[in-house]
Amino acid sequence: MTSLNARPVAVEDFHARKDAVLRVEWNLGRRCNFDCSYCSPDTHDKVSPHLSWELIERTLDRLAFLARREGKRMRLSLTGGEPYLHPDFQRLIAAAKQKGIERVHVTTNGSLLEKAYLASLAHLDQITFSYHFEFGDVERFLNLLRTLQNAVTGTDTTLAVHLMVLPGKADEVAHMMRVLKDLGVNLVLRRIRPQFSSQGGYVKPFESGRLGVPRATTPPMGSYYAASDLAVFAELT
Repeated sequence: MTSLNARPVAVEDFHARKDAVLRVEWNLGRRCNFDCSYCSPDTHDKVSPHLSWELIERTLDRLAFLARREGKRMRLSLTGGEPYLHPDFQRLIAAAKQKGIERVHVTTNGSLLEKAYLASLAHLDQITFSYHFEFGDVERFLNLLRTLQNAVTGTDTTLAVHLMVLPGKADEVAHMMRVLKDLGVNLVLRRIRPQFSSQGGYVKPFESGRLGVPRATTPPMGSYYAASDLAVFAELT
């Protein structure tokens, strides 16, 4: 959802239970503190302006109105960019709950200070951490997960992790899988779909995502993953 001027579209579901819920994914903007090699330039940068509070509040009011009008519960998923970078993020999720939005979920890269995540738990039903080896610190991230999992124990808030499986990181992936399993955190392994490079071939791991260009009809020669990476990936999944 990007504009209040767009005409709302009601999507019906053949499953009555699912049709009782309105699901909305709201991209809060492109601002991000990472520059992953596989993230395209049109989805992230470090300079895009933040949405104004006035627009955020009008959007939340509109969403709450739609839920009441349709007689349905609403589930809101916040993405980006990096949502926690928005200066009004904590205010946004609190207002969403106050306005009657049933479930609020956010996807984050996990790079913010621990206190930012702890402060948000009261207004979130789920946090999904998208872990990126190009910018992440494995042990710092696992310590963050330990703290948060301890904080949500006994509550309805859940944590999940999507591991972006970078070539050559099989050992770290296996280690993180063991720790997250012990913590009881839901885990999904994500095979990376690399960008095509303006220099030819694929944008390589640890290169800037700004080198990416629109996908051509014919992919570059060669493979992004080595055969050994694919073998380990198959074994882990």
